[in-house]
Amino acid sequence: MPFFCPSCGKKVVNEDIHYYCRNIFCPAQIKEKLIHFVSKHCMDIE
Repeated sequence: MPFFCPSCGKKVVNEDIHYYCRNIFCPAQIKEKLIHFVSKHCMDIE
């Protein structure tokens, strides 16, 4: 079980069965949010 985020090193939070990094400036989260934002599904591109 991870205790720290592998990307930013901040402590992770255990909610139910999932572990989350609560750092809003986490580089991995920013990258994945950007990838999702520019995806065909999110921008409704055909």
